[in-house]
Amino acid sequence: MSKRKDERTENKKRKAMAFLALVKSTEDNDTSPAKKSKVESQTGTTGSCNNGPIPQKEKSMSDEMYDEFKKKRKENKELIMQRPKVFLTLDELTRDNPHHVDDNGVKIRPPLFMSDVQHLLMFAVLQEYSSFKPRWCRLLRVGKITKVVAVVLDSLSAQEYERFPGSLPTLHQAFDIQADIIAPVQYASSVREDIMNVPIRLTSQADVVQLVKQKQKDGIKISPQFFKNTVAKTQLWQSYKNLKALMSNPLQSLELDSSAKPDSEIVAEAQNGLQDVGEDSPVSTFEQDKFDRRWLMLNSAQMAVEHIPMPGGESNRSFYGFKYTKKSYSKITRKSPLFAIDCEMIQTKASKMDLARVSIVDENLQVVYDSFVKPRAPVIDYVTQFSGITEEILAPVTTRVEDVQKVMTTCLPPDAILCGQSISSDLNSMKLFHPYIIDTSVIYNLTGTRQKTGLKKLTSIFLGRDIQSNSGGHCSVEDAMATMELVLLKLRNEMNFGDIKIKNVKTTDYPDTGLGHSGRDEDEGLDDSQLDNSCMTVTRSLELNGVSDKMKRKRLFFQQEGCKFIENFLHRMEKHSKKGKIIDEPVSVADYPVTVPVVSCSSDKESSKQTLAQLAENTFCFTHLYGYRNFLRTCGHGTDQDKPETAEELKKCLWRLDRRFWKILMGLPERSLFVVILPGREENGVVYSAKTFAKIT
Repeated sequence: MSKRKDERTENKKRKAMAFLALVKSTEDNDTSPAKKSKVESQTGTTGSCNNGPIPQKEKSMSDEMYDEFKKKRKENKELIMQRPKVFLTLDELTRDNPHHVDDNGVKIRPPLFMSDVQHLLMFAVLQEYSSFKPRWCRLLRVGKITKVVAVVLDSLSAQEYERFPGSLPTLHQAFDIQADIIAPVQYASSVREDIMNVPIRLTSQADVVQLVKQKQKDGIKISPQFFKNTVAKTQLWQSYKNLKALMSNPLQSLELDSSAKPDSEIVAEAQNGLQDVGEDSPVSTFEQDKFDRRWLMLNSAQMAVEHIPMPGGESNRSFYGFKYTKKSYSKITRKSPLFAIDCEMIQTKASKMDLARVSIVDENLQVVYDSFVKPRAPVIDYVTQFSGITEEILAPVTTRVEDVQKVMTTCLPPDAILCGQSISSDLNSMKLFHPYIIDTSVIYNLTGTRQKTGLKKLTSIFLGRDIQSNSGGHCSVEDAMATMELVLLKLRNEMNFGDIKIKNVKTTDYPDTGLGHSGRDEDEGLDDSQLDNSCMTVTRSLELNGVSDKMKRKRLFFQQEGCKFIENFLHRMEKHSKKGKIIDEPVSVADYPVTVPVVSCSSDKESSKQTLAQLAENTFCFTHLYGYRNFLRTCGHGTDQDKPETAEELKKCLWRLDRRFWKILMGLPERSLFVVILPGREENGVVYSAKTFAKIT
């Protein structure tokens, strides 16, 4: 063993010898012939080495030289570890998403949205305090990042990037990563809204609770003035008021019939279809909720992370055949009814799990729909031990997934909240888009991580009974009932019930503010107009009056309306003692909340200069450059760009734009994150796709 160890040591020394020779030759380019001869004699790199094997004694390396090599290697490694690094993880994202598969079983990359860019920026700025880490890339040594700058090249798209590479050399040569994303215009939104509007999560309310508890412990009286000293505390005060206003009636016992029907009855009734739900009088037990049920809904960021199907990327082949659950949706309120859903799947020749049974129950644990479904592709495996489905059960079934879609579209209320355990699998198997979602695998967290607890274990712990124990397979009605009971149980308790990640958040932790319920809907008792203007946090850059119902329907998946569930990106930064600035044109200043610091610039040249100037006192800058948009307005759209004279002007415009953000890039401090966003646009009914780039300076 010692002999082999000696051989390995000699090999390392020989490699180190060559490395040192290379380093010294670089450092001493003007070395005299005498000194060069001395170096060659030490390292054994003489001109005669190429004529035959090097004698063993020339290959050897002194211990001093080997120590020098290790020292230099350590210094290089330490230098590398001082720099952040960003790289794509799209292959991992594609691999880990179980639902994006085409008919041939080939994995398809799930679509990326502007919220994914928001996650990268927020993680770079807030680090461990960020709500999400980016799912599409990885940022190493994020604590070493000094500044973060995002530049939006308004109206520019991926098509121009591909078509005019010579006019955009910085984009093509200087960036570490790039990724295609869905243009916000496809769902009636904008870059400004998608980046600046940050969904509020229950976990973020722990900051409010801890602040209140600490001040009360110190004997300080809690009042609006205490919270309103800074922009950050203004946001905490708004959250404080909102959560207090969401308090409902005292805890009432949950006495509902939780017994599931035997499988024999369900099989007999499977083809009877839907019992009439009725849109005018859906079952809702909201009076017994201890807090607003909307706080349990997944926001747009969580929906993307949990693989909930989201519109906007319908061109993706994995979304073929998907439908919306409603033609239009009404505003969600604390009274909106809950429906729990569970599906059973079987494996078909389409190399995926296809829908074979769907069951829906309401808040009274009454079955409102239960049907077996026959897949169109031939069945490979009925996985009866899990699905409870057999060939004999499906033989007489004529219901297809399209029939299930029609039932959902016709009979669900327009403000229905669908509940499920890992509900993404159910929605993908039914090929449905729905904006209002509660996932029991998210609202119950027993690990403190993203590792989920199964429905069987949750039911055993919190409901005290055993499910999925039948040797004949699972029963979807039984699972749907257990899911509904878990959601109702959470609503009858505190927000921290069953979730160790938000153990510090309790409804009862909030002292009386005089903003409690008075028998009215909280939307009536505490609407946006009654809040102080300094508390408004919603960034809005699109008038919805002229937007079609189809686009409004898409928008719901990305922009939940109302200030109560959204805070501004810069306000979130303020909570963690970080400062940021927005650089935008004068007409866009009104789109931001009045408490957000915005620098108005009338030209791209001024915007570029202001971006670098503001970095002296700010960690983050969000800058818009409008050169290309202004060109489109003055020189025309569409086919006009194909004219030779217009094409030349377009190239010059892109070149000037490239020089603008190149100057910003060159002026950034070392170890800064620089992000460029091409937001895309819609032109004559054609949508031009978006793209984003990122680089560590």
